[in-house]
Amino acid sequence: MRVALIDHLKRRAPGAIYPYFLTRSVLLGLRAMAVIVYYSIKRGEKPFDPNMIKNRERNLFKLWMDGRSPDYQVAVGDTLSLTVDHYVDVYTRMAREPEKLIWHEDIIPPEIIQAMGLIPFMVEGMGGMAPLVAPDQTHHFIDVSENAGIPGDICSLPKTTLGMILDDLLPRPRAIVCSNSPCDGGMSYYLPIEQKVKVPVWRVDFPWNVYDPRAREYCLKELWRMIRFLEDLAGHPLDMDRLREVCEIRNRMHEATLELWELIKNKPSPMGGALLPLSHMAYQVCPGTPLGLKILQEVLEVARSNFEKGRGLVEQERHRAIMWGAYPAVCPELYKWLEDEYGTVIVMEMLTYNRHPFIDTSSEESMMLDLVDIIAKAPMARHTRGPVENFLGDLFRVYEDFGADMVIMGAHQLCKNTRAILGILRESCRRDDIPLLIIDHDICDARVVSAEGIKSQVTDFMDTVMRDD
Repeated sequence: MRVALIDHLKRRAPGAIYPYFLTRSVLLGLRAMAVIVYYSIKRGEKPFDPNMIKNRERNLFKLWMDGRSPDYQVAVGDTLSLTVDHYVDVYTRMAREPEKLIWHEDIIPPEIIQAMGLIPFMVEGMGGMAPLVAPDQTHHFIDVSENAGIPGDICSLPKTTLGMILDDLLPRPRAIVCSNSPCDGGMSYYLPIEQKVKVPVWRVDFPWNVYDPRAREYCLKELWRMIRFLEDLAGHPLDMDRLREVCEIRNRMHEATLELWELIKNKPSPMGGALLPLSHMAYQVCPGTPLGLKILQEVLEVARSNFEKGRGLVEQERHRAIMWGAYPAVCPELYKWLEDEYGTVIVMEMLTYNRHPFIDTSSEESMMLDLVDIIAKAPMARHTRGPVENFLGDLFRVYEDFGADMVIMGAHQLCKNTRAILGILRESCRRDDIPLLIIDHDICDARVVSAEGIKSQVTDFMDTVMRDD
């Protein structure tokens, strides 16, 4: 029924696509709030508010749909609304069974938590969403953290998330699972979180270089320690059959991802831009679930359709760029603006480049070994730790594989790991004659560099280095 309705809208009433998805998401949110209030009152508790980002200054549905083809609008609508579906499901499960709620760091994927019958909730997801829709409110959360004593030179993403926790906006977990990756800031802010919520915390320890030959065995031991911690909390062992089901769905997600990447390599590129990070959300918030698979299939379907029709993401593709480093979330319109103003398509980005193996589900041992690779070598975790080759190797690989002609480096001012290697990056790109744009920005704090300030840096580069003579 829903599929038939969307097909009808695409053919007969494309102007109704945006109102449909927006209305659907609002209604789902209201339903979640009703469930939360009901179960909280039943237990005699104050209900938590799932509407954590209250003053929305930007409408992402409209921002990313405007001026797009009906197929693209549906892909954006589906990826955003299916993400809403996921959070509605998580929030309602939290309300019914709060004793099963586990907060997990973004580096720790939730497959094992899911297979344990527990409820995974990635706390950084809320912090990452805030600057996209509400910059002013994000500033409030950052100020809350700094006023509580968090240093100003800690990354603004953990400070935004911590501000939400200090403001008591997130539901209290049963326990927390985090790690020492990807950076000192991301690791250290879990100490004030632990002090605030006062629940057990398990910290997974990753070696400095996850590509070291000894790293896999060490990480496997760490993974099993985490599992034992979760088993003690849950009161039952990990269900390997359930984990196998989760892993097999994740393998189907990876199949869709690899096909999408092959299509993007074509010129003109049939897909890219904002749908790249939107598709990656499936791996961050709901990997190994039917919803995660659906998100990737929707993006893949648009790419296939465009490719079969010989249609690119933009009518006149002039440049193909790799976005490396931290995406400037304070400027969510950046990718679309690049396409409209300069015919430049982002064909790959660092946080989307999940270069992982398929999970061998034939045995318990093989599943665990492949999950170790996925966890330890996640994007950013493998890029901002270890030797600089981990960072540069993937960058230059995708530059060649996707036929790019420029690199955009998002130089987040508080990311010490990546800013420390900007000189090496400049020298490497100069040696290989690769046009490099380094954007100075703060991932969450628009007071440092505004969206217009980011666009100004891009304009100067495109009008000088990349100008079409």
